[in-house]
Amino acid sequence: MDDGTRWDARYRDAPDPVPRAPDGLTGLEDALPDGGPALDVACGLGVVTLWAAQHGFAVDALDVSPVALARLRSRAAALGLAGLVRARRADLTGGCPAT
Repeated sequence: MDDGTRWDARYRDAPDPVPRAPDGLTGLEDALPDGGPALDVACGLGVVTLWAAQHGFAVDALDVSPVALARLRSRAAALGLAGLVRARRADLTGGCPAT
């Protein structure tokens, strides 16, 4: 089973992502700039992507799972964040570029 298929199976029935700060930034949110570009590598369902977008960041979110990315796009749209989230497929273990 390839990585994309394995992660698709995990994300297909997972609960909707709830935006959450990255663990290393918890309590330090006031130190962040007011938006700008951001990158979330191996974003999965995008809990950090959505949080960053809620804080004004334009996020490039990369993951190998098309299922996770579709769910992230849907959740971003539902939260009014679609314009700040660009979810793209990338298999970083295989070295293929994002699409």
